[in-house]
Amino acid sequence: LKTESSTDSVSVITKNNKNEVLQIIYFDFDKSNLTEVSIQSIKKYIKKNKSISKFIVVGHTDTKGTKKYNINLSLQRALAVKKFFIDFGIIEKNIPLNE
Repeated sequence: LKTESSTDSVSVITKNNKNEVLQIIYFDFDKSNLTEVSIQSIKKYIKKNKSISKFIVVGHTDTKGTKKYNINLSLQRALAVKKFFIDFGIIEKNIPLNE
């Protein structure tokens, strides 16, 4: 998963090997918890893409806050997505974090 930021939220965007966008996940500003809308979106994505052998998770934030704070928030967002994938049946070793 690759992320991009906006002023009010952060989106997690997945791309295939052709660099085509497959999924967008939004985080509320300054938050790392998944919303119910994001949870349903991820469930749908996983069901549709269970044949993918590896998911790379990358977290990002906007530029507000200190570098240290943003690095921590980025990691927390990536871990939230990774945990949900694991809870939904994806094998942990198939979800490396790109730090």
